[in-house]
Amino acid sequence: MSFERGLWVQWKNRFAHNVQYPLHIYFMEQFRTSPLINHKDIKENRFQAAMKQFYKNAIERNELVELPLEVFWSIAYGPLYSLIRFHVGKKSPMGKNFVLTEEKMKQAFDAVIKALKK
Repeated sequence: MSFERGLWVQWKNRFAHNVQYPLHIYFMEQFRTSPLINHKDIKENRFQAAMKQFYKNAIERNELVELPLEVFWSIAYGPLYSLIRFHVGKKSPMGKNFVLTEEKMKQAFDAVIKALKK
């Protein structure tokens, strides 16, 4: 699957998962900011390995500008998670009602692709 198509599938799946399981997402956010995230027994999981491989494959196929993984992750997924927070909270940063539609998600996605593709 191409980088662009694969990332779009991930965006749609992540949105659906976040909306379906909001309490899981709140827990994961708390865990990520706790000292336990650095515990010696926490190892790379299959999801993390798959995401790394997705990134490496896109670079090898020359579909993606090479960036440090953390910079890539911030650009590739940060806008989606901001939109999901607005959607779950039902408010925009300006306090207006907000619902994330596929059209709005696609607008953000297209901007992300433009920033990441060669």
